[in-house]
Amino acid sequence: MTNSQRVIRAVFAVVIAAAVPMGFAGSAQAEESFTWEWKHDRHAGDCTMFAGAKWTLNDKGKAEFEAVVTSGSNFDAWLMWVQLRDEQGNVLGWMRNADRFLPDPGDRRKFVMGLDDKSQRYVWTAHGEFDSVLWPKVSQLHLDDRC
Repeated sequence: MTNSQRVIRAVFAVVIAAAVPMGFAGSAQAEESFTWEWKHDRHAGDCTMFAGAKWTLNDKGKAEFEAVVTSGSNFDAWLMWVQLRDEQGNVLGWMRNADRFLPDPGDRRKFVMGLDDKSQRYVWTAHGEFDSVLWPKVSQLHLDDRC
């Protein structure tokens, strides 16, 4: 083997080693996920959730929510419950609020966003969880919401 071949092999080995996390063992499996995005504004009472609101669910039973919301009244709140449904629209279960400080510890299915100032738009992010055995069956989300 020539010196240039040794240098190339050494550089290649360093690049490969840098790409693999320390302590890595076994094979990595890509996480499956799917995003449901609402293409139109949603209204509940005098509250508005703007188009582009989305839930992203993964096969591990985790979910992330992001939306922009507002209200026509000061000191309002958007309340939301999320149903997981199959292809026929049958309810499989409910998303549970995974945020550390629940607005209503008695109902882990409830997600709440306070809307204090009617002149503002608020970015709402939330973390959810669901039973991962439902993952292969979930094909729809349904929101029950109030303002």
